[in-house]
Formats: sequence, structure tokens, C-alpha cells
Amino acid sequence: EVLLCDGPIEDPNPPGPVGADAGPDLIAPELSFIEPLAGELIGSTPRIQVRAIDTSTPMEFELSIGTQTFEATSQNGFHIFEPALTGLNEGAITLTLKGTDAVDNMSEIAMDVSLDATPPVVRIVEPNAGEDRLALTDVKACVKDANGIALVMLHEQGTSTALATNNSPLVRTDGSVGPCNSDEDEFGLFYDLR
Repeated sequence: EVLLCDGPIEDPNPPGPVGADAGPDLIAPELSFIEPLAGELIGSTPRIQVRAIDTSTPMEFELSIGTQTFEATSQNGFHIFEPALTGLNEGAITLTLKGTDAVDNMSEIAMDVSLDATPPVVRIVEPNAGEDRLALTDVKACVKDANGIALVMLHEQGTSTALATNNSPLVRTDGSVGPCNSDEDEFGLFYDLR
């Protein structure tokens, strides 16, 4: 049954088409940093994961850090940058991300993080160089870094496998003082040569 009317349609905003016939994409991508988080500490080769929510792919990303710019294309709106940061001063820096979708809609976001590009200083204090070692050896190291130490790993020369790891400094409960200076943390690692 078809009804005809002899006058204008009363609805001034009739519903528009959906799907492929919805018209041009005029909406800029919604960008975000997945990692690192704002204010976090990053090193000189950080992992920076970004995301764009948009209906028009592929997505063109441009990441700016200081005077350096890194570009990437993503089919799914996700990308991981692992840039080598050089020539930047340590401390607060700004990450700026631009995203441009397939129909040239663009958006931009920025976030501050803290850069630590100086490696820790490590001194092995036990065993002494040239000293005979037992099959089970206690290795002590004095380690310092302006931003703290997350992990100490012991490697034997010529190998890439960690022989021992420790993520917390030694705590001496007997009141004794170790061989480390006051600005260093002492780490002990148990190394089995067998």
C-alpha cells in the first residue's frame, strides 16, 4: 500500500544515508599515546606506541621529538615507533603526534615525558679481577644512576644470555656497610658456573 501526500514533508532533518553512501568523511582522527604515559621516564631508544581511531585508512603518522621527526603508515590505526633519540637534552621533552587519514583529515596531540639518555655506572666489586672463583660465585656490583636502577643483569663475556638478574639492591640487616659509595646501590647476584 502506498500513501501519497500533497504537501511538503514536515521533518526538516530527514535521516541521512548510512554506510558507504554516508557522504564524505569530514572527521579528524582521534589520536592517543598508548605508551609511554604522560610524565614517564624514557631512554634514548624508547618504545612509543600510538593509536588513531578513524574510518578512513590508511593512517599517516608523524611523531616529532625535539628537532627529530619520524613518519609511518598504518593500515589498522596502530603503530610502534622505536626511534634513536640523539642531540636532545635530558629532562622534560614533548612528544607531538600528527595523524592524517586517507582523505586528509588531520589532528594533533602532544604529551610531555622525561628523557634519561645517560647509562648507569656499574662497578663489579666482588670477585676481584684475576681471583680464583668457585663454581657458585657471589657477584657484587655497585651501580648508580640519576633516575634509579630498574634491573641489573650479569653476562659472561662473549655470550648474550643473562647468567643472573636482580631488580632490588641488597639490604644489610646487620648494620654493616658494603663496598659501595653513598650514591651507589649494591646489588648481589648469584652466579652458577656449573
